[in-house]
Amino acid sequence: MADAVSLLQLVLRWLHFVGGFGWLGSLAFLAAVLSPSLSRLAAPQRVALLEAVAPRLNQLLIATSIVNVVAGASLALVRSNLETGIFLGSQWGLAILTGAIITLILLAITAGIILPLLEHYIPNPDETAFSRVSEEESASLEGKLRRWSGLAAGLGVAVLFFMALAVSPI
Repeated sequence: MADAVSLLQLVLRWLHFVGGFGWLGSLAFLAAVLSPSLSRLAAPQRVALLEAVAPRLNQLLIATSIVNVVAGASLALVRSNLETGIFLGSQWGLAILTGAIITLILLAITAGIILPLLEHYIPNPDETAFSRVSEEESASLEGKLRRWSGLAAGLGVAVLFFMALAVSPI
């Protein structure tokens, strides 16, 4: 039984790390590479680039955030042996709870703000026009995307800090 639990923890930890790195890496790419680079392009090129990148980035953000949250919550429950009192009674538990709260805020920003901003650039197959976003609207959307992705990337760093604290044994 101990071997099965150890294997389950290993798989959940791997999924949690891969999901987290994919999610936070996508947000960091958006905040540190893509958003700043847009200002160097003419408006039609910015819109075209975002229309090309947004569908895949949206899918990646959705998939990796779900994998990260589900695997992380499952891992915390398995590691705690379903003893919920440990979350308030130990350094490990407090680090997990703090990281989880920040993760939920990060999830709300990703799902509630960043994904809807990116969806403006995802082409609708029913529309005949090449671009759904005007140049003026794009400038506003890009500013919001830059600010929110920067905040999200910063929160991601905070989550990594608390998860590093939680690496220590119970």
